[in-house]
Amino acid sequence: KREPSAEVLTFDDSVHFRSQERPEESVFVFPYGSVVIWGMDVGSEQVMLRDLKKFQLSPLREAEGDEFRYEYDSTPGITNEAVKLTLGVNSQETFLERLATSHAL
Repeated sequence: KREPSAEVLTFDDSVHFRSQERPEESVFVFPYGSVVIWGMDVGSEQVMLRDLKKFQLSPLREAEGDEFRYEYDSTPGITNEAVKLTLGVNSQETFLERLATSHAL
């Protein structure tokens, strides 16, 4: 069985993982312990969080979570209904919008 490949980008304040097979799936990990997952189903999210557990230093007693909906639109923004990203899943602009939104969450 072939292991899935991922693109990994490191920044001063976060690490980003993106599946090569499923580019709509994206994960941002921040040094203060937050993990923001985009486009994964619940099962894949649980696998990702389980895999990241080995890197925890001081975990909370109980993990906190939140869900939000996102969609693609001609104008980026946040409404009560959804986060609106521009262009397509592989664009640099969408990546930067996901990064900025992940910081805000």
